[in-house]
Amino acid sequence: MAKRFTETSIPAVELVTKRDIPVNGLVDQMTSSISIFGASLASHTDLLALHLKAKGFFQEYLINHQRPIIQSAFNVASSLHLAIINDQAILPEEKTALLVMLNQCRSIAEEIVAIDQEIKGAFNDFTIQSATTRMTSQSLLQFAQKETCRNHEKIHFAHKAVLIGMSGVSVFCVVVLMLLARKVDHDITLNILRMKDRAQELTKGNLDVRCEEAGDDELGQLARAFNSMAAHIEDLVSTLEEKVVQRAAQLGESEQ
Repeated sequence: MAKRFTETSIPAVELVTKRDIPVNGLVDQMTSSISIFGASLASHTDLLALHLKAKGFFQEYLINHQRPIIQSAFNVASSLHLAIINDQAILPEEKTALLVMLNQCRSIAEEIVAIDQEIKGAFNDFTIQSATTRMTSQSLLQFAQKETCRNHEKIHFAHKAVLIGMSGVSVFCVVVLMLLARKVDHDITLNILRMKDRAQELTKGNLDVRCEEAGDDELGQLARAFNSMAAHIEDLVSTLEEKVVQRAAQLGESEQ
């Protein structure tokens, strides 16, 4: 599970970086291209109005990432493309330059949308992994309960047989054996219940939760895998939160 998480989380972080990194990121490239294109349309009132409308849709998309919003931006861009072609007042050289800038803006926007879809897919995969973790914890609890019942039955039969065939010293040994078996059952069940509680806390949003990595047995290996997954989730969420705050601030500055 930890390996699968690594395979999906690292590409997701790379996608976010490609989209939102300052200056060279796609969003900053798009913002710069929009500004240059808008300045080129300053003397064409009707074309500038269409450009500003498309720009508004794009900025709204950066906030809510809803596909219908960016589709509206693309529709307005198509109308702007036709308007530039049909505008007889624009010289051929200028018309060609404007169309190149418009196509560049659209190309960057389409790449941003494609990356957003990949990031969304990665988050869906995280959700599935979270559900899998929940199911695993439940299965572990059921397994512990069944093993406890089996051990109790074995202890019961052993106790009954020894009482029939052995003296008081043997009876004492059986009592000691029962106490040791119950302690082992209690320790295993307690560790599994603790791990189940940690998994439930993680699914509720507590990204600081970790399991105790005790021993090299199956429970110890599972605890280490859980801690690795929780650490990756915490790092990814922290990165995404910083990018969202940064992008919201940049959008606020651009609107001013």
